[in-house]
Amino acid sequence: MKAHEYVQWLITTNLKQLQLADDSDFGTPELMANFGFGILEEYFEYTKATVENQPKEAGDVLAYFVLLSVSLGFSRDHVSARLASTATEKSLNSKVDELAGALKRVFRGDGSPAEVEMCAYSLLLWTIGSVSIPVEALADLNRTKLTDRLERLGTFEGSGDNR
Repeated sequence: MKAHEYVQWLITTNLKQLQLADDSDFGTPELMANFGFGILEEYFEYTKATVENQPKEAGDVLAYFVLLSVSLGFSRDHVSARLASTATEKSLNSKVDELAGALKRVFRGDGSPAEVEMCAYSLLLWTIGSVSIPVEALADLNRTKLTDRLERLGTFEGSGDNR
């Protein structure tokens, strides 16, 4: 699946799931916090996952990156271009505390969405590089997983593998 197709699908599906009118509704502090801390949670799940479950968790990091970026005001085209460029990256040393600190600064009012997006992007690159699966394959895997969960449970939310 191409990056722009994945971004379109994920955002459209989440608009319906969250009962939002359009992308601009993603910019609420509550959703920024949800997506910002969601990417951190998924990253930690990735680090604790078994080797066979790491691609599933990396796909969740990918999904939260997309949703966080849109909630910070970045366009679908910007996010798609970011994802398309990850295919050539192998790994980056990125600190989770940098992303947490950037999120904290935004909520305090002295940070920038661009800093948060860059920290989240670095975390995504590191995760994709360490799992060694192309971003297109992760997007396919994540879409399949989320579509299956939505069809079975009527929601993306929950906790634990294979819910």
